[in-house]
Amino acid sequence: MAKLHDPLATSPNYTLAAELITEAEALRIGAGAGMGIDSGLPGFRGNQGFWAAYPPYQGQSPRYRTADSRRIATGRRCRGANPTGYSSLTMNRLTQPDAITATILERLATLEQTHAVRILYACESGSRAWGFASPDSDYDVRFIYVRPRDEYLRIDLERRRDVIECPIEGVFDINGWDWRKALQLMFKGNPPLFEWLHSPIIYRAEPGFCEALQALTPDYYSPLSCAWHYLHMARGNYREYLQGDRVRLKKYLYVLRPLLAVGWLESGRGAVPMPFRELVETLIPPGAFRDAVEQLLRLKQGGEELSWGPSIPALNDWIKAELMRLAEGPALTPTPHPGPEPLNALFRAWLMDAAGCDSSASGRMTSPLFRACRWQ
Repeated sequence: MAKLHDPLATSPNYTLAAELITEAEALRIGAGAGMGIDSGLPGFRGNQGFWAAYPPYQGQSPRYRTADSRRIATGRRCRGANPTGYSSLTMNRLTQPDAITATILERLATLEQTHAVRILYACESGSRAWGFASPDSDYDVRFIYVRPRDEYLRIDLERRRDVIECPIEGVFDINGWDWRKALQLMFKGNPPLFEWLHSPIIYRAEPGFCEALQALTPDYYSPLSCAWHYLHMARGNYREYLQGDRVRLKKYLYVLRPLLAVGWLESGRGAVPMPFRELVETLIPPGAFRDAVEQLLRLKQGGEELSWGPSIPALNDWIKAELMRLAEGPALTPTPHPGPEPLNALFRAWLMDAAGCDSSASGRMTSPLFRACRWQ
């Protein structure tokens, strides 16, 4: 512990506080506004304001989260919630946000301003969320956004774009779905949406948003629809990339994962987990095939480009056998769901309508509508 030079450092309370801070995994700093803002002092909200203006913090990009958000960008969970409904900063010592995370958060904030939307949820999808990214893999950021309520009360609503697609720039692939579109796809049992909700890497999440969607997942998750989605993906990637003596090696992973996902669903294990490792350890017994998968993962995660190389017989044999087994489709039956009304109610609850916000302290604590309509 660093020596304290303050004369009050001899106080047992100061010594105890210093020890607690030194040993803590994270610091939570509650930040109020009050008369300071009216006096022109920088505020504490967001990654700007005080954190950008105070010299010791410049360039460090501290991670800003609302206090009752349970998950932070690395997938770790924050304990407790702020009972007042106001904001705070959580800085995790063990998982400090890097420049990439800061850039992603900045781009998401820019998209909100450019398109006049509120991002309800943003996560990592693709190889980094699946757990087999190489150092130069893209950052596949996916998000759900909501527009002001009046934007949904238009006679030409169906003609308006319901996605925000950014051109791929460097390693950043950032795209989002409108809130209405996301719920329409949930109604159809769209697998990517369910995967987003269980991503181990979450960049932003409105308090209570994930929990609200996950509460409806058992009613709308369709194992049969999801299995067909994964099977089509496996067939397409196998046909496109894994024919011949030399193949695009990393594409093995994009055939193996969806085929294992089908097996997971057929075994009645529930929603398919994002991490590839969990599928491998649960579904593949020790043997030549498991060894070949592990070797491929080591190469991919170790920085190998894995572009072209000789085909791998152990992987080919298993893939061919699975595709033949699934020639008539997955061994699953349709499951009913309760219809659209629960999703309609959820859609309305998270619309942005500043005029309809409850500005009381109790309203801030309980209303998802308030949380969804905050404009900075």
